[in-house]
Amino acid sequence: MSTWHWIVVASGILGLVGGYGTLESVAAAEPPIRWWDLPFSFFASVFGMVMVVGFQLLRRDEKYGRWAFRFMIPITSWTAASGIGAALVAQYTGRNGPAAWLFLSVGLGMALGLWVCWRIKHRRSNVAP
Repeated sequence: MSTWHWIVVASGILGLVGGYGTLESVAAAEPPIRWWDLPFSFFASVFGMVMVVGFQLLRRDEKYGRWAFRFMIPITSWTAASGIGAALVAQYTGRNGPAAWLFLSVGLGMALGLWVCWRIKHRRSNVAP
């Protein structure tokens, strides 16, 4: 595996280990997180990722798109893994509320947004100029 893959794996492991801290920080939010906040956070993170990475993909020089993926993939890996860790801690401790699922919702939204950007990148690269 390349260094790039090890960075993504390490960020995922660190996110999974930090699940307890994530759960504590989200549970302390004022106003408290409610269940209807989860779909909003999911779709907002999809939209945000498409906007951030998508604008970089639209630039003439493709190196900016590559750098956007290089920075956002480990961040997405950490966020999704942190959400999984928080959900597991919440299930184990019996604190299963909407705060336990917020980071997983955001992480999955970010992953979906990156996937959409990846598809756009490949679709644009297959089109003749």
